Amino acid sequence: MLYDANVWVALLIAQHVHNERARQHFDALDAGQYVLLTQSVRISVSRILTLRSLHSSCSIEPITNTAAFDYLARITQSPKVRNLLEPAELFVTWRDLAAHPHPAPNRWMDAYLCAVARHAGVPIVTLDRGMLHYAQYGVDVMVL
Repeated sequence: MLYDANVWVALLIAQHVHNERARQHFDALDAGQYVLLTQSVRISVSRILTLRSLHSSCSIEPITNTAAFDYLARITQSPKVRNLLEPAELFVTWRDLAAHPHPAPNRWMDAYLCAVARHAGVPIVTLDRGMLHYAQYGVDVMVL
């Protein structure tokens, strides 16, 4: 499976409102199950970890860019996490899923993650109910 960046952030920040849900899902993975991690998701997690709004909403001290790398190291140390190299043909699927007749800036990353999940043949796990829209394109979307 592939976790959306919001699931990783909830998993990494104990004070996050969805931490328990994310932790339960991750801990419930069987020995043969794993979560794929892409470079783009790492970048998104890093960006979210350093947002002031996260610090305020979770009542935590600001996380610096340097500290964000420590949080990322926690992700990659788990045997339940595997790095995913993107296939070249992913671009076409991403382009098709991101297409929209009006400006839709929030669609870029969601479409990318859904394209990755579809190519890898795994579900995308998210906290964002809006991603259910991509099920019509053959993407297996699981909302925690």
